[in-house]
Amino acid sequence: MRIGARITKPKLTSVDLPLTSDPKELLEKGIYVDKTMHALEILSNYQYHKTFLVRPRKFGKTTFLRTLQLICEGKRNKKLFAGTFIHDAEYEWKEYEVVYWDFAEITGTDDLLTFESAFERKFLSSISSSDIKEHGYYSFSNTVRNWFRQLKKNRGREIVVLVDNYDSPIAEALADTNRPHLGNDICEGIKEVVLTLMDHDAGVVKAVITGVNEFRSIFPERHFRFHDISMEPEFATVAGFTQNELDTYLEPLLSKNDSDEYENLKRKLFHHYYGYRFSVESLQKVYNPYSVICCLRNNGTVDDYWFQSGRPGFLNHRLRNHFDEPKGMVCIDDLRVHYMDDERTVRPQDTNLVSLMYYGGYYTLRESEELRRGNWIHVMPTMEVANAMKHHLPPNTKDKFIKNMDVLVDEHDALCSLSEQNAVQNVKQFVTALDSSLQEYPMHHTYIRLANNLEHTGLDVIRREAEIMEVRTYDTLIVVKHVWNQSFANSEGEMQHIWSLYDRVDTKILVLVLYFAPPNETLIRDYVWQYRSNYSNKTLAAGGERDRYKNRK
Repeated sequence: MRIGARITKPKLTSVDLPLTSDPKELLEKGIYVDKTMHALEILSNYQYHKTFLVRPRKFGKTTFLRTLQLICEGKRNKKLFAGTFIHDAEYEWKEYEVVYWDFAEITGTDDLLTFESAFERKFLSSISSSDIKEHGYYSFSNTVRNWFRQLKKNRGREIVVLVDNYDSPIAEALADTNRPHLGNDICEGIKEVVLTLMDHDAGVVKAVITGVNEFRSIFPERHFRFHDISMEPEFATVAGFTQNELDTYLEPLLSKNDSDEYENLKRKLFHHYYGYRFSVESLQKVYNPYSVICCLRNNGTVDDYWFQSGRPGFLNHRLRNHFDEPKGMVCIDDLRVHYMDDERTVRPQDTNLVSLMYYGGYYTLRESEELRRGNWIHVMPTMEVANAMKHHLPPNTKDKFIKNMDVLVDEHDALCSLSEQNAVQNVKQFVTALDSSLQEYPMHHTYIRLANNLEHTGLDVIRREAEIMEVRTYDTLIVVKHVWNQSFANSEGEMQHIWSLYDRVDTKILVLVLYFAPPNETLIRDYVWQYRSNYSNKTLAAGGERDRYKNRK
C-alpha cells in the first residue's frame, strides 16, 4: 500500500494538471495526491469528531473537505478511491447526511441580521427544501438547531457538517473601514453557528471547519471548543505536498530519457516552493501545492504564482496599519522572539499580525531551542514569498519584514545554482552579498545573523553550533565555518581539517571558511573554500580571497 500521489497514467502533460479543488475529478484523472490517511484519522477517532483546521489559501483545504464529503457519502464512492490509503484500510464506509457550506459565498452582509438571513439561505440551498417543514423560530440559533433536527428525522442518517472558508465573512467585514463594528457582529453570528454544531441534540455527529485566519473568539470556552488540529504533528502534512508525494507526483510527468530535465525541475521546485512547516513537534515541511501545479502547467517556468494570485483584504488592511503600532512587531529580522496569541477572548480585529502572517502562509516556523520552550521564531517559508515581497512591496514596507531582503535573494540564488561550472562566480556572489547584509550588526550578532540569513531564504540549516553550521540545498551540503580575528595564513590547515571531517559525504559539498575582521569591524575580511561534486572524490573547484577589506573600517 503506497502513501503518496495516486497516478495511473504512464505519462502526463500539462493539460492533465487541472487547477481544481474537486477530488473526484483528480481521482478520475488518476492524479490525486493521497491525503485519505488524515481523513481516516478524523472520521475514526472520536477526539476529532469536531475539528478545526487553519491553512494558507490555495493549499488544499477545499480538496480535503471535498474528499471527506465523498467518503462520508458512503460505499457508493469507495471504488473511486481505489489505490488510496483509505480504500484498503479497515473503514466501514458508513453513509452520513453531508451538509457542505462555503462561507466565501456569503458576501455583502451589512449587519448581523443580513448575515443570519444569508446563512439561512445557504443552509436551505445545501439541502432539499422538502426536508424543512417549519421555518419560524424565536432565534437564529434555535432556527438552525431545529432545521438540523428535521433533516436528521426526515433522512434517517446522522449528520456531518463541513464548513469551508469560515472566516471569509469576518475578514471581509474587518476590511471595511467604514463599519468598524461589522466584524464583531459577523463573528457573533458565526459563533452561534459553531454553538449549534456542538449541540448533540441537533444531530450533528461530526463537523470540520477550515479557514485561513484563526479568529479564536468564535469558539466558546476551552473545554467546549472544537479540536484544533492546525499545529498537531499528525496533521502537519494534511495540506501541501510532501517531498515523497511530489516525487511520486512528478515521476510520470517526464520520460525516463529526461533524467537531467527531471532533476532540474525538482531542484527548481525545491528551491522556490518548499519550506512550509505547520507543527512545533514535527520537522516535516511541505511544498506550496498551487505554485507547484502552476509551474508544471507552464512547462517548468518558475514564478511567484501563489503570491500573485491574491492576498486577503483583511491582511492587507492590517499590514497598512500595523507598523505604527507599539506592540507586536512583525519584522522577523530583528532577533526577537514572537509569541502567538493564546487568549480566546481576543477580538477578531486585534488578532496578532504575526499569527495572521503565519497562518496566511507568509511566515513559517524555525527549529530552535526557543521553539521547544514555547517561543515561536519565524522565517520566510519559501523563496517565492521572499522574492515576491522583494518585487511587490514598497521599499519602506519591505524592509520592515526583513532588512536587506534584496541581498538575501542574491544569497539564495548563489547557493542554489552552485555547480562546478559556476562555483567561483557563485561563491564570490554569496560572500559579497553576505558581507553586505552583515555590515550593520555588532560583531557578537554575526553568527546569529549568518544563520538567520540562510534560513530566511528557505534553506535548511541542519546544524547550528558555535563556529560551524551545515546548510542543505536540494543537492548540496554547504558547511560554513567562521573564524574570529585569526590570520588568513592558517587557512590551508583550517580547510584541510574541516575537509577531512566530510571526506566520506556522498553528495555535492561546499566547505566555506569565513575570516572575520577584528572586533572594531563587522566585515568578512577573507575567505577560502572548496567544492566537490558527488560524481568525484576529488576537489573540482577551490579558491579564496585575501585582505578583501584591508582598508575598510
